[in-house]
Amino acid sequence: MGGALLITGCGKSKREDPAPPVAVTTTTISGSVQVEDEMLQPLSKAGVAVRLEGTTISAVTDANGAYRLTNVPVGQHVLNLSRVGLGTMRYEANIDDLTPRNIAPVLLSEQSSTRITDLKSVGKSSTSLPGEVAAFECTVSYNAQLYPAPTQYAIAVYVGKTADVSNTSYLQSTQLSQDQNITSPPTPGTGRFKLAFYKNELQQMGFAPGDRVYVAVYGLNKGATNGGVGREATYFVPYSRNPTTGQIQRVVANVSPNAARVNFVLP
Repeated sequence: MGGALLITGCGKSKREDPAPPVAVTTTTISGSVQVEDEMLQPLSKAGVAVRLEGTTISAVTDANGAYRLTNVPVGQHVLNLSRVGLGTMRYEANIDDLTPRNIAPVLLSEQSSTRITDLKSVGKSSTSLPGEVAAFECTVSYNAQLYPAPTQYAIAVYVGKTADVSNTSYLQSTQLSQDQNITSPPTPGTGRFKLAFYKNELQQMGFAPGDRVYVAVYGLNKGATNGGVGREATYFVPYSRNPTTGQIQRVVANVSPNAARVNFVLP
């Protein structure tokens, strides 16, 4: 006769402890964008690349202009928003706790259609002022349909001590503007500016005799409130405030894509 053998334990049963909760170490950043062309008309909001500089964290805006960045760690971050043909915008994203962040809507603007076609040195003339050490003729091409007189087209001039001077890194900037009737006879679509540099002004910027001065010139969307048709899309360089002076560098983001460049030595 067969039988079944039942084996029972007499010791205490082990209880499995629950796994410890996983600590949350990241958060999210959400926001949206608006996009406009050179004449302030709306453009598609989709396809804007949004990223945290120095990380692999990124997203692309949807048709409504919305984006969401995940796995964002605590720290001082820079939010970078860009799309081909638009001025790139950069903002501080200082994440000091794990509360999800909702960023205010960002406006991106089309880059200026005004282009620098020539930038050449010219000698002193009867109209030159005392102290002039260098002068250049800047020829521009602009859209005459967008800028009929008295609407003004414009350029932005940036001065620095290194060859990579640009709209985002410079010692001093200047804007010049005019309408198509500045030439006689008027030449719609083409304009010329004289850029003159003076010894005392350069020395005030920190240049000394023998120093090389670098110049970058871009086309500019002059604001409609100042005689133009568009808007200067601006931001302040993140985390760049001078602790002594309190100054922070301003960037015009929607200048033309490429700069014309010259340099000279301060005599």
